[in-house]
Amino acid sequence: LANRTDGLVAALRDHAGSAPLAGTHWRSADAMLACYPPNGTRYVRHLDNVCSGGAGARCNGRRATAVYYLNPPAEDPTHGALRLFSPGLPTSPPLVDIEPLADRLLLFL
Repeated sequence: LANRTDGLVAALRDHAGSAPLAGTHWRSADAMLACYPPNGTRYVRHLDNVCSGGAGARCNGRRATAVYYLNPPAEDPTHGALRLFSPGLPTSPPLVDIEPLADRLLLFL
């Protein structure tokens, strides 16, 4: 999986000639693995990076995030869904829920 991730990063680097990714320093980062039991646990609503143009007090330099699902199918498709929100108030409703299907890769650029 690590080798395939490195290959994906290399492919993104090779094809990132257009804005807003032009000039980005592409590298693999340490993976973060998470496993949540099916009893209501979750990752709290958050932003992966808070910056503008690669700068800012809370900027961590991350320009891309990948989520890869290794899990077997859930009995209820809402269990384990990735919930996406629009920027704004923390009480805003979700825009979409993405089912956690095995072998699904999500990229956020």
